[in-house]
Order: sequence, then structure tokens, then C-alpha cells
Amino acid sequence: MKPDRRAIMLDAHRRFRDGQRLGLGWTFSQCLTTAWAAAKIRKSMDAARMAA
Repeated sequence: MKPDRRAIMLDAHRRFRDGQRLGLGWTFSQCLTTAWAAAKIRKSMDAARMAA
């Protein structure tokens, strides 16, 4: 199953806006990297649930 790139970009933009609001000083690149990692974790958790 291919990753949903649109959902990942939306997640990255949400993380970036939240980071700006909270004054974290994250770059968009850091937010995008974090969003991809979160998507991979969600995918592995979903696969584990289906296997159980």
C-alpha cells in the first residue's frame, strides 16, 4: 500500500503551523520528516492490528 502523500503534507503543514504558534523554531523540512515518520509508525501499527 502506497503512503497517502496528501495526508502527510497536510500533517506536515499542521505541525509547521503549530510549531510557529508555539515558537518552536522548526523548519518545514523538520515537520515533513516528522510527518513521514509518523505515517510509517501508523502504517506498521495498522499492519500489526490486521495480523492479530
